[in-house]
Amino acid sequence: MTVAASRKIQSRVPGEIQAVADRIIKDAGLTISDVVRMLMIRIAKDKAIPPVLFQPSAETLDAIDELERGGGTRVTLDEMMSIIRNEAADAGH
Repeated sequence: MTVAASRKIQSRVPGEIQAVADRIIKDAGLTISDVVRMLMIRIAKDKAIPPVLFQPSAETLDAIDELERGGGTRVTLDEMMSIIRNEAADAGH
């Protein structure tokens, strides 16, 4: 059996996210390389990104529940884009 040459992958991840993920990965007895390799193998084998990666977060599910109960604030797409732009501008300062 021929083993293909490995390639290096680099990615930028916010520090606070990496710190949490590093702890969880380490607690599972794995390395970041192990997890990336497992993900890449799964994608190649299934010819698709695992659908679980597209599932809404707990925060999103809570927001959906709130809206369905009549709470929250409904906005148009244009209003949402304005909110996002304003938050991004505020974060840049």
